[in-house]
Amino acid sequence: MRLQVARGPQNGAKSTLKPTLRAENGRHPKSSVSTHATASVVQTFPKGLPIRFLGQLAAEQAQAEIARARLQILPSESFEGFTTVVREAFAFGTPSAVSDLGPMPSIVTLGKSGIVFQPANPQSLLQQVRTAWETPGLLETLGENARAEFETK
Repeated sequence: MRLQVARGPQNGAKSTLKPTLRAENGRHPKSSVSTHATASVVQTFPKGLPIRFLGQLAAEQAQAEIARARLQILPSESFEGFTTVVREAFAFGTPSAVSDLGPMPSIVTLGKSGIVFQPANPQSLLQQVRTAWETPGLLETLGENARAEFETK
């Protein structure tokens, strides 16, 4: 499951983001996974969370969602090659949080363009995201660095 947290729009690359969960106020986690899996996950959420299912999005809408994200989270538990979603996020100046697995930690530089956490370890994910979220100005700096990295590569 990919989680993102909303933020303001910027220019960037084309998107392949699919079904998305989005907080009603635009500031809470949202998710991108298959429609069936997403619907199943949404049903398990506690009642009252400010999250709604957006379903399949057109490329332009998906780009807007990526652009508004303050942080993109990719909690992979198995090896993945280079995913375009990281490149897309960097194009919009959105930092990524990735599992320390496969090529992701070489694409996302810890403390520069995003954060890295232990794969299949929810506590590591929570600690890293909470620290980034609660450190004033850190997500903004990571986002600026992510955009600069996109422009230079």
